[in-house]
Amino acid sequence: MKSRPRQLLLLMLLAGCSQHPTPRALLRTPEGAQPLDAWYGLFVEPLESGVTDVELVLLLVDPAWGCGADAGTVDAVSFGFPMRGTPPVTMTVLSRSGPRFGPTSGGSGEVRLTTVDDRFQGDGPAGPLVGEGGHLDGHVYFELADGLLLDGDFRAPHCPLLDFRNAS
Repeated sequence: MKSRPRQLLLLMLLAGCSQHPTPRALLRTPEGAQPLDAWYGLFVEPLESGVTDVELVLLLVDPAWGCGADAGTVDAVSFGFPMRGTPPVTMTVLSRSGPRFGPTSGGSGEVRLTTVDDRFQGDGPAGPLVGEGGHLDGHVYFELADGLLLDGDFRAPHCPLLDFRNAS
């Protein structure tokens, strides 16, 4: 009977070890590499034609941000994707902030989405309506400046703070 608790403990340990960690892109610098968090949001812009333009916004950010603080104080860069664009690849940098990313401009590379589960439900009175549990998966290889390379696979859950609507 004493082996039963050991078997259960072993099964619990094996189950915990078999889980795949969430992929995180890296910021590679001459000083080393550090992981970045990825988050997504939606941008909606009603057009004069009556159609609403919708874009996905991907944010790669210092983990200290946590989808809850002012991203201007930490390194963050956002990329824009036309909604349901084909192929789901971008080189468009929407914004940069923080001590290392903020002063940069230009850059080269791309961000490619492999999974788009955005849960977009429509344009609401205050902005995009997004269901629970969505995410984006993808890969980034983008050099922001000499010595600042974003590289690796990522999974980006939804962050409501990144949802916005063009007010004009």
